[in-house]
Amino acid sequence: MQGTIRKYRIDSGKVITVTRRIQEDLIPLVRRLPGFMGFYVLNREDQLVTINLSADPRQLREADEVATTWMGTLGSSVVLVSQEVISGPVVVEAAAD
Repeated sequence: MQGTIRKYRIDSGKVITVTRRIQEDLIPLVRRLPGFMGFYVLNREDQLVTINLSADPRQLREADEVATTWMGTLGSSVVLVSQEVISGPVVVEAAAD
């Protein structure tokens, strides 16, 4: 399993609208991609943190490209905080029984 974490700055007044659009528009796009394993969004007041999980590096790159391009369609309401992107293999995993 591979994962990518990105941080986006967001106007706090737009969190509900943006997260609803992510749920309704972006999630169906990434869910259909080969190797999709999960997509999560954390709300940190003026930031959204996205976590994208895929089966292998190639599939993760494709999912990251789809998600990043889609997030770019939101315009100035959501801006990538920095070019620092955390990406790599998941080396420890735990899930509920």
